[in-house]
Amino acid sequence: MKKVGEISLKPNQTETIKTFEHFTIEEFGQAIRMLLGYGKNAPAIGSTDFKIWHRSIAKTFTFAELQAAVIKLEDFTGYLDLGTLREYCKAARPPNYVKTIEHKPTLLTKEEKRKRIKKLRQELSI
Repeated sequence: MKKVGEISLKPNQTETIKTFEHFTIEEFGQAIRMLLGYGKNAPAIGSTDFKIWHRSIAKTFTFAELQAAVIKLEDFTGYLDLGTLREYCKAARPPNYVKTIEHKPTLLTKEEKRKRIKKLRQELSI
């Protein structure tokens, strides 16, 4: 068994792992201000609970889903906690079968375009 002093870390083990977040803490602060404006109990901006809520929501949901959840929470009468906010964000999420497909056009040279047009004409017998 190695002693603590004998263990050397590899270069990639010393790098910090960056987490992917869908929106910034400032944007989350805007959403919390709206909740506080509605009279809901939400964590104070800048507090530890605020940062925990931000990490929990930002890793999973987009800012649009958070905005939709905040709007729906206007009529909410119960105690607002992190779990409730997450449920409302999840309800605002579109179903799995609704996905946006991004079309990324491929840049072709003039020769490649001519070859494709020629091939299409042959297939369509034009």
